[in-house]
Amino acid sequence: FAYWGLAIQNIVYCLLTTVFAWWMSGWRPTLRIDLRPLRGMIGFSSRLLITNVFTGINNNIFSIFFGRFYGDRQVGLYTQANKWTGQGYSFLIGMLWGVTQPAFARLTDDVERQRRVFRKMLRFVAFVSCPALFGLALIAPEFITILITEKWRDSIPLMQMLCVGGAFIPIATFYSNYIVSQGRSQWFMFITIALCVAQTLSAVLLRTEGVTAMVVVYVALGILWVPVWHFFVRRLIGISFRQALADILPFVVTAGTAAAVAWLVAQPVTDLYLSLVVKAAVAVAVYVAFMLLFRVVVFRESVQ
Repeated sequence: FAYWGLAIQNIVYCLLTTVFAWWMSGWRPTLRIDLRPLRGMIGFSSRLLITNVFTGINNNIFSIFFGRFYGDRQVGLYTQANKWTGQGYSFLIGMLWGVTQPAFARLTDDVERQRRVFRKMLRFVAFVSCPALFGLALIAPEFITILITEKWRDSIPLMQMLCVGGAFIPIATFYSNYIVSQGRSQWFMFITIALCVAQTLSAVLLRTEGVTAMVVVYVALGILWVPVWHFFVRRLIGISFRQALADILPFVVTAGTAAAVAWLVAQPVTDLYLSLVVKAAVAVAVYVAFMLLFRVVVFRESVQ
C-alpha cells in the first residue's frame, strides 16, 4: 500500500490508544452531553490548544520552506534528520510530562519546597537529555548509514545540528511544564508563539543563505529561548539564572566532552558497526567516569 501504510499506521495507533484508554480507565462515552465541566477549563485549555497548533506548524515549517525553495530532495533530507532527532527528545519529554505535572501540582503552597524540587528535577533533565542527544549526534553517521542506507548520508549534518538543539528541548519543556502546572497557560502560549514567530521569521530572512544557515539559526534560537522560560519561572519561585546555569552547564560540558573524546578515539576505525560500538562505549565510559569522579548526586540517586 506504499505511503498509505503510514496513514493507516497513524489511524490504527490513535484508535487503539483511545480504545485501551476507555478500557483501562473505566470511563465510557455516552450520548448524554453536559457542558458544565468545560466552563472552568475552556480558558486554560484553549490557550494550550492554540499553543499546540502553533508548535505543530513551527515543527514542520522547514519542510514547507525547503520544498518551496530547495526541492523535494532537501525536504526528504530534513525530514529524515528531524524525524530521528524528534524520536530522541520526544521520548524524554513524554517521560517528563507524566512526572513533573503531578509533582508540581501537589506543591502549590510551598514555594521553598517547589524551588528545591525544581532544581533537583532540572539537574535530572539535563543529566539525561544532554548525553542522550549529544550521543545521538555523535553516532549519526553510523546510525543513518546502517539504518536507512547510504543514500541519506547528506542528512547527517542536519541531524547533528538538530540533536545539539534537541538536547535543550526537554529542558525548555520542563520549564514550560512548571508554568502550566501553576495555571499560567497564558504565559506558556505567549512564550511559545513568540519562539515560533522568531524561528519562522529567521527562516524567511535566511532562505537565500542556504539550508545550513537556516537550521543553525533555528537551533540557536531554541537554545537561547531557555533563558526566556527561566525569566518567567523566576517570577514564580525566585530561582536565579546563575543557579539554573549551575544545574545545567556541568552536564552540557560533560556530555560534550564525552562525545568529543569518543569521536577522536573512533577516528581510525573504518568499519561502520565497529565505529558505532566504539563511539557508544567510549562516550558512556567517559560520561560515567566524570559522574563518579565529581560524585554527582543525581547520578548516584539514579543508579540507586
